[in-house]
Amino acid sequence: MLISDTEKFNKLENTSRFSFEGEVSEEESIILNMRYELQYSFSEIAEALNLDQGHIQRSFAAASLRIKKNRAK
Repeated sequence: MLISDTEKFNKLENTSRFSFEGEVSEEESIILNMRYELQYSFSEIAEALNLDQGHIQRSFAAASLRIKKNRAK
């Protein structure tokens, strides 16, 4: 499944319900937002970003250990 609603994807960063504290790469930030905001599965994220699902899962796990997830107000 490719990202069919590109407008929604492009606005993802501006409408985030979560804020992340900690250092993550741009790719990890995209993965976290796609997972939390768009509720994409790891396979959907991998397909959308044209990356291996194992890489997506490792990146998500590594980023999750370094960030603190907060609900944005």
